[in-house]
This record gives sequence, structure tokens and C-alpha cells, in this order.
Amino acid sequence: MTELIQRELYQVFIMFYCGLAVMIVFSVRDSVTALCRNNRRLSAAIYLSSYLCAAFLFCQFLYRGSHGVLTFYGIVSFGAGILLWKKGICGILFPEKLSVLAEKKDRDTNGDKNDEKEKDKRTDKTVRAGRRTERRRSVPGRKKKN
Repeated sequence: MTELIQRELYQVFIMFYCGLAVMIVFSVRDSVTALCRNNRRLSAAIYLSSYLCAAFLFCQFLYRGSHGVLTFYGIVSFGAGILLWKKGICGILFPEKLSVLAEKKDRDTNGDKNDEKEKDKRTDKTVRAGRRTERRRSVPGRKKKN
């Protein structure tokens, strides 16, 4: 093997593991934000710090792999690392996370359809009645009209 091929393979492996490391950071971020779901400021700080950490990791891996030169195959191998994490490793290490996401997706898609059906039912009732069915707020001190 020539020296050029060895350097390029080294860069491919380094960037592949960079994709895995970035996804590990994001998985930890999701776990930590699940613990503090009510505090918006803390969640925002965690998101910001995770993106800064991911950027730092990317820069360090890129510098180690190719002295900071961004190449096409480096980006492709980075994407392959992310894809391996999402499709393979995350499903093996965190199977409950995937099942929760699938249930949430089903609820979202079915919830939208159910909401539309309920809205259609409500509009049908108002059309059939021929009048407004909304209640007006009563204002203190105001007399009701008969």
C-alpha cells in the first residue's frame, strides 16, 4: 500500500469514529434533557453545550485525521458513522428509545387525523344548527340581554 492510500484510509477511519462520537454526545444530551424537561433555560444550555462539544470534537478529529483539510471522503465517512449509530448501534444499546420514538410518531400521525375528524364534526354541528355555538364570556357588572 502506498503512503497516500494509508493516509486516506486513516482519515476515513478517524472521521467515521468522529461521527460515532458526535452521536454519542447527542444521545447523552437527549438523556440529560429528559431529566430536566421542565427547565427551559437549562435545556437550552445543554443543547448549546452539546453543539459546542460536537463542533470541538469535529475539529479535533479533522485535525488529527488530515491536519484540518476537509475532504469529500472525510465528510462521507463522518456521515457513515452517524448512519451506523442511528441505524445500528443505537438500536442495540437503547432499544426502548427507538420504541418510544416509534410510538410518539404513531401518536403524532394518528393524533393529527383524529383532530381533523373532531374539527370536522364540530363544524358540521355549527352548520346544522345555523347559529354560533360559542359561549361569550360574561363581564362582571354587565347585565345579560334577554
